Amino acid sequence: MSMRCYRKLRHHLNRMPVGFPRVIGGAEMRLLRRLFTPREAEIALLMGHRPETPAAIHRRAPDNGLSRGAIRDALETMARKGAVLCVSRRGQDHFALVPFVVGMFEFQAGSLSAETYRDTLIYFKRGFALEYLSTALPQTRVVPIRQSIRSGHAVATYDEIRGLVERAGGRVGLAPCICRKGRDLVAVPCRKTERREICLALRGRCD
Repeated sequence: MSMRCYRKLRHHLNRMPVGFPRVIGGAEMRLLRRLFTPREAEIALLMGHRPETPAAIHRRAPDNGLSRGAIRDALETMARKGAVLCVSRRGQDHFALVPFVVGMFEFQAGSLSAETYRDTLIYFKRGFALEYLSTALPQTRVVPIRQSIRSGHAVATYDEIRGLVERAGGRVGLAPCICRKGRDLVAVPCRKTERREICLALRGRCD
């Protein structure tokens, strides 16, 4: 029964804007079982990629005795372990599914294991990387508004980066680099730098 709920969740995630394809060897199923309990997988089936309140998610729940409070508690647990996204809007928590990348994988920065990292590498190589790069809309893109953009590549200076941070407003988050942390776990560390907390998230306020 538990494997059935994970298969249903894999299919559900595969219908999102960035899919979650099946691969030879079942790496995607091992990842799901580490991220979700069977009950959490059932709740995730009620969710989409747009943030919603626990009450809105509960309205889609089947009549199985699962209360709104139980769903809220499960959503909070799922968010703490990086299985779903939680954002605050107008003082109320909203929850949504996120892609495996960028999303679930990066949210494991505080709890990543060597087994999860190895399965992630397998999943990338056997199917997810192609899925990520072949969506109808590119996942990383620039949308110019009433202006043209001249293409070019340059490394930003310290002063330019400092200015971006100072002008961002809101909260600034600093997190470990998930890629470097994964390489540390499998004893193939990054040799470019010994620093690990180098990933910035700007404008953290959502309400």
